[in-house]
Amino acid sequence: MRYSFLHSSIVALSLMIPAQSLALQAPGERSDRIVVSPEFAKFVPAPKKDLKIDYNYWNEILNNLVFLTGVSTRQVAPKPEPLTGSRFVAEHTSPYRLEGNKIPFSKLRAEHVLTLQEYKRDLEDLANTTEIAALPKQEQLVYWINLHNLTVTMLIAENYPVMKPSNLLIGEGKVPLQDAKVISVNGSKLSLRDIRENIVYPNWEDPKVIYGFFLGDIGSPSMQGQSFTAENVDRLLDQNANEFVNSLRAFSRGGVSKIYKDVARFYFTNFDSDLRQHFQQYMWDEVYEEFAAVKTFKVNSYEYDIADMEGGHADHVIGNLTINGKPVNDSRTFAITSYTNQIKGKTEILLKQGRIKRGKVIVGYEEDTLSEGNKPNMKSSEQRP
Repeated sequence: MRYSFLHSSIVALSLMIPAQSLALQAPGERSDRIVVSPEFAKFVPAPKKDLKIDYNYWNEILNNLVFLTGVSTRQVAPKPEPLTGSRFVAEHTSPYRLEGNKIPFSKLRAEHVLTLQEYKRDLEDLANTTEIAALPKQEQLVYWINLHNLTVTMLIAENYPVMKPSNLLIGEGKVPLQDAKVISVNGSKLSLRDIRENIVYPNWEDPKVIYGFFLGDIGSPSMQGQSFTAENVDRLLDQNANEFVNSLRAFSRGGVSKIYKDVARFYFTNFDSDLRQHFQQYMWDEVYEEFAAVKTFKVNSYEYDIADMEGGHADHVIGNLTINGKPVNDSRTFAITSYTNQIKGKTEILLKQGRIKRGKVIVGYEEDTLSEGNKPNMKSSEQRP
């Protein structure tokens, strides 16, 4: 996977096309079924249409936007050193910054944000012409995941620089990111939390669906470098679950992520025993051995820092600094370059740990130093064919 930026015009209406061999799935029945409030009853899955949604445009965005970092080494990243002659740290400082894929938000220009906004409207409009709840159940799931993750990406891009997405207040009412009613589907105003907690979690029994939702910060499940589809959703959710469960942000120091406590009423009502069973499904043997030794779990502090490559900082001019012999005059270029080099170092650790083998690339990059000339080359919506 090469690391590049958005490079083409990719805003268009998601196409509804007949599914050639898509097996319909009946809604799962859960013994501890959550009661759905009347406001969200129309989104309860009732599959009856053999249709699928084409997410090629969102897939192209993600292919060129998401920076892949690979699985966790289960090592805390050291604190970056301040720039020489300064106390200023011009990059990410989170001890978990090398875990989870990243988005270089600072490289997105106004026309890229416009493209994200228009594609979000296209997905919303799709629900006005097609009853989402009537689609095959896997199609419904990927619709909600893709719309959710697109909206998170768009809102952060609109408001960047943002150091902690949870602190982002949206609209005139200054509503927190997760609760702002910024999504319009079939006449209903929805928040990101509504999609997760009032539509998906009550209607999907398998807890691995939690790993599909990107929250914008390092503590959340990772953003995938491709769109979810009905054909790949099980594989990608398993892949995200494997990465997250074996990371420090999911389990470390005898504690587990706040994410599990947040979804306990849906999936882990008997918190300790249910979580043990869930983790056993995904944890590496040596991690589970450490996990199994914990008798009672605590909930760790959540990592709220933004899941980008720069730490969400506003740009600063820095002088007399070179990387690999090339002058670097702005802090964001320095931060991205430094982060890329740190991931290279992480790759070597994973090789030594046997997590990956020679010849397997977990991150790609076109140059060691990203100059101002290496900005996204995605055309604006006015230039689309």
